[in-house]
Amino acid sequence: MKRTDREKDWPFATSLGLKLLAEGDLRGWLHIFDAESLTAAFERVPCPPDLIASRPALGLLVSGDPRLDVAIRGEVEFWHQLDKLRMSVHRRAVRSYMVAVGRHPDGDSLELAVQHRVRVAVAERLLPQAPLLDYGIERIIAEAISHASRLVPTGALDWLPDARKNFYGLSQ
Repeated sequence: MKRTDREKDWPFATSLGLKLLAEGDLRGWLHIFDAESLTAAFERVPCPPDLIASRPALGLLVSGDPRLDVAIRGEVEFWHQLDKLRMSVHRRAVRSYMVAVGRHPDGDSLELAVQHRVRVAVAERLLPQAPLLDYGIERIIAEAISHASRLVPTGALDWLPDARKNFYGLSQ
């Protein structure tokens, strides 16, 4: 799943999704973020029910619901907000590490091995193992929904996928 804070990148995600579909990979349905492209693709390739369950906005496509475009705008804004929050959590988590490395007398040693030892020692002491888990997956998703809801039409977020699946590898 592509998440970006640059609006101009979304057409590239869509083109990759279309390419996946053209090559027979139905996961392409999960990466198309343009109502026209979705509609055109649906005329050629059926959308399986399991993918509709994964991405509820696809249900609007299948039923011909005109709210598809609004739902896609909601998805894009949600992913944008979630990514901003995720990066913010990581930036806060790394701040004390960066300061400590900068203040360490050997932090900018000319010897790479010395720099490495300093960075590893400081990281082991200061960096959290899982800053997103510490912050809370449910919390970050709820905040992203809240932020996005201020920027899209009412109801645009009614068809969001379960974003928790995108935090694989993290367990609570």
